[in-house]
Amino acid sequence: MKYAAVIILTLVLSTLHSSDCKAQYFSDTTYYREPIDPPTVILKVDLLSFLDTYSNLLINVEYRLRRNLYLQHGIGLVTGLNNYGFDFDNDAFINKPIGFKFRNELRFYIGYVNGSMKGHYLAPELLYGYVFGDEEQTIGINCDNGCDFFRSVDFRAQRREAAFHLKIGSQRIYNEKVSLDYFFGIGYKYKWFDVSRLDLNPSDVFDREELYPDPDFGYSLTIGLKIGLLL
Repeated sequence: MKYAAVIILTLVLSTLHSSDCKAQYFSDTTYYREPIDPPTVILKVDLLSFLDTYSNLLINVEYRLRRNLYLQHGIGLVTGLNNYGFDFDNDAFINKPIGFKFRNELRFYIGYVNGSMKGHYLAPELLYGYVFGDEEQTIGINCDNGCDFFRSVDFRAQRREAAFHLKIGSQRIYNEKVSLDYFFGIGYKYKWFDVSRLDLNPSDVFDREELYPDPDFGYSLTIGLKIGLLL
C-alpha cells in the first residue's frame, strides 16, 4: 500500500510539472521560446508595381528550397493605369497597353536560419516584360528633300525589356501570418521596340523613329514593397 501511494504521488507530481512546463511555453512572458520554423510558402502583392512605367498588378509566390534559400516567382499583369506621369523610362508611348512582366529571383537569407521571424536577404533577379497596344500616328512619307505627303497610319506598338538586378532586402513576419517585404536593387536593362500591322505601301519610305525609339541598354534601378500571406 505504501509503495502504491508513492507511485501515485510521483505520477501526480510529474503531471503537474508537465502542465507547468506547457503553461510556461505558451505564456507570452516566458523567457524561453522554441525557435520558430521559417515560412514555407508566401503569397504577396507588390504595392509599388502600380507606379511602374506601365502600371501592373504584380503577384509573387515565394517558397522555401532549403532553410535559408528561397525561390520567388512573380507575374505582373499590365493594368493600363499608366497615365499619371510616372514615365520613368521616357518611352510610355502606348496609350492603352496590354502585357505582362515576369520576375524570378533566388533569395539567400540571413536570420531565418536562427529561428528569427525577420530575415535580411541578397537576391539576383531576372526580369522580362512585354507590352503592346494599337496606336494611330501621322508620319511623313518620302522625306529626303521635304516630305511628299503625310499619312495617318494605324499600327500595333510593341515594347520588350529584359533586365538583371542584384537586390538586397528585408522581410518581417507578423503573427506568423502576414509578411512585409521591402527591397532595393541595381542592375542592367535592355529595351527594344517594334511595330506590326502597319498599313503602308511597300514603296513608302519613312523614319521609323517616328513610331518607336531605338533599342536602349543601360543601368536599371528597382525598388519594391510587398505585403504577403503565409500559406
